[in-house]
Amino acid sequence: MYKIKLHLRYADTDQMGVIYHPNYLTFYELGRTGLLNEVGYDYLEFEKQGTIFPVREVSSTYLKSIRLGETCYVYTKLLKVSRVKLTFYHEVRNEEGDLKSTGQTSIVSVNAKTFLPMRMPEEMTVEFEKYKDGV
Repeated sequence: MYKIKLHLRYADTDQMGVIYHPNYLTFYELGRTGLLNEVGYDYLEFEKQGTIFPVREVSSTYLKSIRLGETCYVYTKLLKVSRVKLTFYHEVRNEEGDLKSTGQTSIVSVNAKTFLPMRMPEEMTVEFEKYKDGV
């Protein structure tokens, strides 16, 4: 499972002093892009080659609030791989291991000019399969 430390800012909080719920989607993105980089794929390289990966689906379950000053981490793993879609599972935990949220995100391979779905190269999906269910 890929792990990245979150650097929480005052701007991430709401009036109640806890992390504002839409920010969890950004945390999931940090995990997703970090895992892709670890596998050896970079969004900018994809874009240069004419492929973009918009988010198709996202879900989040908020279990415990995160307060400013807590040290937290996002854990991300690849759940499903197809020729056009990657699905990721995310957990946000504090330093003590308390589970704060869980989520899933799916991205799809799309032609940057037409915005139509396109297949990822087979060697790419084969590589992603190696990382499925944990890194």
